[in-house]
Amino acid sequence: MKKGFIILSFIICSILFSGYSLISDKEANQAPSEKLKVTGEVNKTFYDEREIKIARDAIKSAEKILGILDVAKNNFEISLIDSEGNKETYFLWLRKDHSGGMIMNIEDTHTGYTLQEKDVAKLKDLLNM
Repeated sequence: MKKGFIILSFIICSILFSGYSLISDKEANQAPSEKLKVTGEVNKTFYDEREIKIARDAIKSAEKILGILDVAKNNFEISLIDSEGNKETYFLWLRKDHSGGMIMNIEDTHTGYTLQEKDVAKLKDLLNM
């Protein structure tokens, strides 16, 4: 009888712990690995990989502006945050009535980058501008 109780207890504990493990794995798979946070004229956080890729591609294809910059205040700030909490933040200039745009890493405010027109269009679409 005692042996049966121990085996039954072991089976119940195994079932409970395996169920807990499945829930934890499921929740872990749903947690976003990366996010894009936008503040300014629009305040939104994006978790979808395709939306985050729009911002990453725009940053990668932007062309450095030569010379000394004298710019107006940015109307957006965007932050790319990876799964470990590492954060890259940029000032972003986009205007509804203009096909161009500029981006600047907040850690290097002496250097601006011109965004490609195709990237400006995608960013505006993303931000519903």
